[in-house]
Amino acid sequence: MENSMNSLVQDTNCNPYAQIMADSKKSLLLIRSLVPQKFNFPLFDWTTYPKLSEIYSWLDLIIAKRSDTVAGFNIGNSPDGHLIRGIKISFKPGNKAIFIESNIHGKDGITSAAATYLITKLLFSENSDIRDMAASIDWWIIPVLDVDGFIYTYEKSNPDFFDACRKSHYSRKHQCNGLEVTFESTPEIELLKKFIDTNIPKDYIKIYIGLHSGVQTVLTPYCNMEEFPPNYNQLMFVAKAQYPEIVTSFDIGRSYEGRLIRGVKLSFKPDRKAIFIESNIHAREWITSAACTYLIMSLLFSRDPDVRELAESLDWWIIPVLNVDGFAYSHEKERLWRKSRRPASPDCIGIDLNRNFNYKWSCKKCTDPSSNVYSGPHPESEPEVQQLIQFINTNIPEGSIKIYVALHSAAQAVLVPWTHTKVPPKNYETLMYVAKAFAEALYPRYHTKYRCGSSANILKMFSGGSKDWAYAVKRIPIAFTIELPGRGRPKPFELPEKEILRAGAEMINGFIGMIKAVKELGYI
Repeated sequence: MENSMNSLVQDTNCNPYAQIMADSKKSLLLIRSLVPQKFNFPLFDWTTYPKLSEIYSWLDLIIAKRSDTVAGFNIGNSPDGHLIRGIKISFKPGNKAIFIESNIHGKDGITSAAATYLITKLLFSENSDIRDMAASIDWWIIPVLDVDGFIYTYEKSNPDFFDACRKSHYSRKHQCNGLEVTFESTPEIELLKKFIDTNIPKDYIKIYIGLHSGVQTVLTPYCNMEEFPPNYNQLMFVAKAQYPEIVTSFDIGRSYEGRLIRGVKLSFKPDRKAIFIESNIHAREWITSAACTYLIMSLLFSRDPDVRELAESLDWWIIPVLNVDGFAYSHEKERLWRKSRRPASPDCIGIDLNRNFNYKWSCKKCTDPSSNVYSGPHPESEPEVQQLIQFINTNIPEGSIKIYVALHSAAQAVLVPWTHTKVPPKNYETLMYVAKAFAEALYPRYHTKYRCGSSANILKMFSGGSKDWAYAVKRIPIAFTIELPGRGRPKPFELPEKEILRAGAEMINGFIGMIKAVKELGYI
């Protein structure tokens, strides 16, 4: 945390809002291991998560010991009447400021533990880099913002992740699952805003941080829209300073409506072959991008040895949402929208992007602009498809991609080429061996059964799909459509939110089995 914070404050002109998350158990042990014995003040030694009363007693001791540089403040009382306290640390006049609020969620106890550890290091560390960091900026720190929810987590016996959401004051007043809490809708947020507006000069704060836990991620604005803030590149520069160069963001271009189509590359080791995953080419298949982001998180942060081997076996090129226009429309207007949003005719909107690739393009059922499977006026007519193909051709070395996966829902199947004919491809047995490895590795977790076979035999025949293009045109030896769950449900494309983690977790198991099989075959 020290090195990350140090790099963050080196440029106070960026004005980033970062939401830094940490794994609770590991972080507490790490904090404890880094604290020299001379920092062990009474009531507080980082061997356990402190209660609010212990944090406040510790703050009083800190203020008394370092009154030359530390001043206490409070922003007011919570709905239950608890004081919301903080401290300001200032080593020299004329500095700009960083503002850190912590424990806005009562359950995130590691955040206040980390915040108090940060305070200790800022005041007492003899490390020259930390001393420079501490003196370079004024520090305004609130260790616990949701004081009522924080206390509540101690009154109950170790509440679980989801119960804590419902039981804190912040969430009790508003719908938690519906995410209908609005800015400044709780007294705590109103007090925080009023304090900053009233007591802190305008343009004085150059960095604002919300400390959260659980995901080990640095998040930039915005939370409620797809658009990037004006200084997004500066924010990403600061964020990337926190981590090794494992993750590279990329974009393939813009959609018909001008939205950026983004992806990430994960590369843990040099000289690896690649897997390319595109997701949500059909707008309504929300589970695909949800599972895709779960995959990214697991590849980066899981400690499971099998997942670590999976992550480090390949370079991962992942586009969570390819059909960005249709995806946005399915959220804003029509939940079951499938196609893109480019006009197909004066009266019809949208092209099925998974019928627009230039391999065996067009079929009799795909030529009607009003159809849900309209393939477009000609192959590669759509900007999303054009730019995906151009990106792969231009940016990824020929022959390096050994696996191509198109994530779909809801047929619950691993589909191999072909879609345009029931005649199997030459290496059908090899493809089926890998497909079955995916399905068999996935099954034990929740006993979900995936079918395996060609698209034409299991679903229906069509042409112009991305998987067949990858297999035939790019000559990628292992090319699949993986259809996530939903089969047999009354609303197959509206998988309940509670199923997201389940679908993502079992998909990870499937990929573990798949990659082991691909290794056995010598492709990677």
